[in-house]
Amino acid sequence: DMYFKAGSPVPGEQLPPFDLPTTEGGRVSSRQVRGSKPILLITGSLTCPMTASSNPLVKELHSEFGDDVEFVMLHVREAHPGERRPQPASTEEKARHARELKERDDLPFT
Repeated sequence: DMYFKAGSPVPGEQLPPFDLPTTEGGRVSSRQVRGSKPILLITGSLTCPMTASSNPLVKELHSEFGDDVEFVMLHVREAHPGERRPQPASTEEKARHARELKERDDLPFT
């Protein structure tokens, strides 16, 4: 998990097409976020301490650059699942974890 496979996207490369649910019940697609603004695609999870510790800085960056850069956080698999927060077994559970992360860290972006 700590390496990128050959053919993985690299900085500056165009994002592959995607269409994903949002925590607000809508959808976000690559078509929506492509345009004149660069995209900062952030990956994280509810149980990840690096996500929790970096989100205050990311929020500062969003405050400063949010008009010029599209910020999107992609909730990935749980970094440290356990009894209280197991690895989601369904899309609905993963969406709940993503909503909880957005609320916990008061994230102002998609």
